[in-house]
Amino acid sequence: METTWLSIARYQAYNVRAFDLGIMSQAIWSATQGHPLVFTIEGIALSRLARHVEFIYFLLAPLYALWPTPQTLLVAQSLLYVAGTFPLYILALRRLRSSGAALVIALIYLFYPVAQTAVLFDIHGDTLAMPLFFFVIEALDRKAWRSYTVWLVLTLSCKFYIAGLVAALGGLLWLRGQRRIGLMTALIGLLWGIATFWVIRSFFAPPEAAQLQATTASYVSHYFGDWQNIKDTIGIRAVIALIVFLPVLLLGWRAPIWLFLAGIITIPTLLSTGPGSS
Repeated sequence: METTWLSIARYQAYNVRAFDLGIMSQAIWSATQGHPLVFTIEGIALSRLARHVEFIYFLLAPLYALWPTPQTLLVAQSLLYVAGTFPLYILALRRLRSSGAALVIALIYLFYPVAQTAVLFDIHGDTLAMPLFFFVIEALDRKAWRSYTVWLVLTLSCKFYIAGLVAALGGLLWLRGQRRIGLMTALIGLLWGIATFWVIRSFFAPPEAAQLQATTASYVSHYFGDWQNIKDTIGIRAVIALIVFLPVLLLGWRAPIWLFLAGIITIPTLLSTGPGSS
């Protein structure tokens, strides 16, 4: 388990910081005490539900209660990442009818540099969403609607902006002729995005919300407000985009419409001027 070992080694070598493993650990620990994922920043108590709405962390709280150390979260994230190989392998085997090709697809994901970098960078809701979304796609492919719904809900619980990915998936399905499930998926994504970004975040926001990027305006300004920075760094951003997408294009050109889904998350990230997606 290479990613698990590297995650733990990074932690034990004091190569992690409060941002982000520290604040995620504190937030999940607070859930074990009956609080809504509360952490402290700049001396102010703030809930993760006022920032990125990561309900998935409540599911990690029982594990953290049993083994109250940040290493528990690193191991859980790494194991979930590895678990993403199963739906990928099954889906590829069903579609390609070749165990060898299916194995290659699973290994490409497992050793994909950008994905491994995400797993090794502390713990984040969107990293947890990555393998969960593969379970969504696999259930969709075999039309297992109950499983599809469960995995979809779990994926949405990882971060509020995953709603954009889900809504886009619904739109894609609708365009490809799966009108009913496409419409339902798009509506679920759209309604969840509205509820999380404008309702849940506001409900848990403290009086100092604007200072902590917990209001709509302050959040958008913090992550996308420095246009001069984007202009000055457009070259390096283009290089990063090439690094991220080039390996995908080796296979993705055969079904380019699915690259649209990848762009829903990666393009805003490439244009962000914030310090990260925590």
